[in-house]
Amino acid sequence: MAASTSPGVLHQELPNISGSARSTIRGRIKISVQVTTDRSGEVVQAVLENAGPSKYFARQVETAARKWKFASVPGQDSQQWLLWFELTREGTTARATPQP
Repeated sequence: MAASTSPGVLHQELPNISGSARSTIRGRIKISVQVTTDRSGEVVQAVLENAGPSKYFARQVETAARKWKFASVPGQDSQQWLLWFELTREGTTARATPQP
């Protein structure tokens, strides 16, 4: 399992996927989550943009997304980020893209 480092990301959390669930994955499952942070960089809202084919995987990804932490930006009350998760049998990758 790996997470790519994005500027402005202080903590990345990957979803906790059980081995039995991971063994059912064929190919790649891509899930994206739009998160909003407060002034301190804590996630205050997470909305699935692309939930993928499984409610289980979507729920695990959304739970992980809520645990991310971002650097605060002086003069900004909140920030928006799009988190991209890719799940395979071998592991999970994640990356973050700031939204305007």
